[in-house]
Amino acid sequence: MSANSDLSGHPVERQIPEALLTQADAPIQQDPEKLSGHPTIGAKRVPADILINYLAGGQTIHDFLSDYDAVTENEVLAVLGVIKQAILDGELTGAPLRDEDSF
Repeated sequence: MSANSDLSGHPVERQIPEALLTQADAPIQQDPEKLSGHPTIGAKRVPADILINYLAGGQTIHDFLSDYDAVTENEVLAVLGVIKQAILDGELTGAPLRDEDSF
């Protein structure tokens, strides 16, 4: 599986929605002038994927916040909300879920 394929190996074009690229208050932002265009948490210079690395590695949100004190808990929760919505909308798999309340 490559970074450009879904779990079944099918090619997937990954793009950050335009709304997240232009809103000054968006939880995940991408600016070609900041960190070489790497998606960041809000307007901070903290790459958004570092948060995922922390959580995937078994660390907590509070561990992340203590290491990146420029980021607030509300910003972290907003980033996770965007990721959750992307999953529900099928942006990661190409198959949107019918209703998140069905879980």
